[in-house]
This record gives sequence, structure tokens and C-alpha cells, in this order.
Amino acid sequence: MRSRYEYTDIHIDISQWGVYWVTAGVWASVAGLMIFFPITTLFNTISLTGIFLALALIATGGLAAVLIFSMASLNVVRAGYRFSCCLYKVERRLRWLTFLFVILALVEFLYAGYVPLLSMALGRSISHFAFGIPSLHGMVLSLGATLATGWFFVYLAGERQKFKLAAVVMILIVFALFVSRKMIMVTIFQALLMLLMFDRTVKTKLVVIGCGVIGVLLFGVIGDIRTGRNVIIGLSRLKVEYPEFLPTGLLWFYIYVTTPLANLVNAMQLSLPATYSFSFLGGLLPTDSIREFFFPGANYSGELAFDNYYQISDSFNVGTGFVKFYESFGAVGVFLSSSVFYGVTVFFLNFTRSVAGFLSFIVCFQCLSFLIFANNFLNLNTIFQIFFLYFIVGGVRFGGTGAS
Repeated sequence: MRSRYEYTDIHIDISQWGVYWVTAGVWASVAGLMIFFPITTLFNTISLTGIFLALALIATGGLAAVLIFSMASLNVVRAGYRFSCCLYKVERRLRWLTFLFVILALVEFLYAGYVPLLSMALGRSISHFAFGIPSLHGMVLSLGATLATGWFFVYLAGERQKFKLAAVVMILIVFALFVSRKMIMVTIFQALLMLLMFDRTVKTKLVVIGCGVIGVLLFGVIGDIRTGRNVIIGLSRLKVEYPEFLPTGLLWFYIYVTTPLANLVNAMQLSLPATYSFSFLGGLLPTDSIREFFFPGANYSGELAFDNYYQISDSFNVGTGFVKFYESFGAVGVFLSSSVFYGVTVFFLNFTRSVAGFLSFIVCFQCLSFLIFANNFLNLNTIFQIFFLYFIVGGVRFGGTGAS
């Protein structure tokens, strides 16, 4: 009979150059949508030169970090690398914290007196930004994403039991009830990253593509509940009439992936003097009052931060994960921040010696990929997953490492 404490072999397929080319492909794809499918008048003031300059700063910054690690011969984890791990220890710790997550979610619903998704579906005027217990809500979101990622890891690496997937689905349902599209996308993306690393068969790739399509449609459904179909069509300022038979998830996706880059390019075209401020660190602080104390005048409220000078529209306020660095330090800020973010991600990949280390790499890889939207590296809800990972499974180390 197999001991529950027996080590399980784990085979992953990833390299630091793979990280670079995947994320570079994300940026190139978004730029391609803007250049070859400019279906909105929002991009009328965005120049092709500006797009290429922004991409060049980001790409070369990341390239510098990857080259440094390559020349230092620190790339310990390579394609075809095998680990062994006692998954029972991981699973045992996930169980009781999942129970805690459910309790905390119920407490938040009781504290608020409503369920955001249900209230919005019933037509009530509420704000999902104001939901939950201040400070605690962000920690609940981060804990949920951590647990979902952990459960999917033990599912892929060990016995593929349905209750492990059920735990992931349950957490995603809670996020949907919170109307937290961001955490849904973060959690699903981290799961898909692991799926591709563990299994690169054609079937797996089709599953990933299918999940991507479902994610886009779900993104649109929740968006329609929050704002309505006609609202997003009007805000998009389309040059063509949007077909009635197409779900708005496609339009939501197009607008949400392209307007951040357009806002960044617009900021660079306006060429305002650098502020040399470190207010971009405010996202790591738990409450607005604490942020205001350290960075007075820097607006972090989700409902009010729609008056940024770089916005191409009053309705779309995101400027990728680099716009704040450009505001503070200009083009040098974009280059250096890209180097740092790629460097942190590759660091976790190179020094993976534990479950927490590997899953922290997954979190950083997600943050790196999502820089096209916003900066999850400097967002407490997402990056705090690393703290939870080391708290939950920090002592569960890999054994018997070696190249296959």
C-alpha cells in the first residue's frame, strides 16, 4: 500500500527563455490588434511609432534581465526537469485553509448584507468596489487565488481526484459572487500556466484554448451585468456596427487588452516631465487612508481614478503596468521596471526548491503576463499570494531534483 507521505515525481516543461517569448508574444499580439484591427476611433491619436517605442522599452528591459541570468548560468530549471514532492503535506494544509476561506467569504456577505452578483443581476444600484470588510476583503481574494492554485497543483502533480477540481471551481464561484473579474482571470490563468507546463499534448492545448474562449465570454457576461451591453458598445466608439449575434465578451476583451497599451503610448506622446514619485508603491498598502498618508494626492480609489491625463477615454483608466513608472521616471522607468519584473520571475524559476517557490514562480509569471493590463506585482490582492504560499507550504521542499 502506498504511503501518503511517499514522494511523487513531478515533471515540468519550462525555461526562462520560454517565459520571455511567451510574454513578448502577448505584447506583440495586443499591438497587432491595434495596428491591423483598429475598429475604434479611440486609437485615432495613437501613432505607430509610439507603439513600437513602448514595446521596444519593455522588450529590451526584459531581455536584459533574462540575458543576465543566462550568462550567470543560473537556469536550474530546464525543459524536461523532474522533481519529487510529498503532496499529502500540501493537500493537508490546503484543506483547513479552504474551510477558513469559505467562513471568511460568508462573514463578508453577512457584513455587507448582500451578494454583489445577485444584487446587480436584480438591477440594484451597488458598487462592487465598496463590498466587503476593508483590508480583509483583499486578503480573502488573495487567499482564495492561492488555494485554487494550490489545489490545481496537487491535482496535476498527483492523483487527479475530482474533489480537488471541485475546490477550484468553488473558489471561482465565490469570486464570481464577489464580481471580481480580475481574480477570476488571475486564478484561471495561473491554472492554465501549470497545465501547459505539466502537459503539452494537443488535447491540453485545446483545453487551454477552450478555457480561454469561455473566459472571454464569462468576462463579457459579468461586464454586461455590471454595465449593460449597450453601454460597452457606446463607450467603445466603434467605427463599425457591432453585430447583434456576437457576444459582447469579444468586444470587452478587445477593448480591455488594447486600451491599456494605447493609454501608455498616449502618456509617452504627451511627454510630460517626470515626477520622480514612488506613489506606484501605494498598491502594496492595504487601505486608502494608509496610502494617502504615505502618498498624499495619489488617487487609488477604483471609483474615482478615471481622470488620468493619459486616458484616451474617460471610461478606460488602465495604462498597463508601466504607465506609473513612465510618469515617475520616463522611458528609463519603463526599461528598468521591465528588467526588475522579468528578473524577479526568472529568479523564482531558477531557485525553485520547494512547492512554495514553484507556485511563486507561477504567480510571478501571471503578473508578468498581465502587465499588459495592470501591475499585479504591485497589487496586494495578487502578489500577497506569495506570502500565503510560503506560510501554507513553505516547508514542503522538493527532493531528488535532476534533469530528465
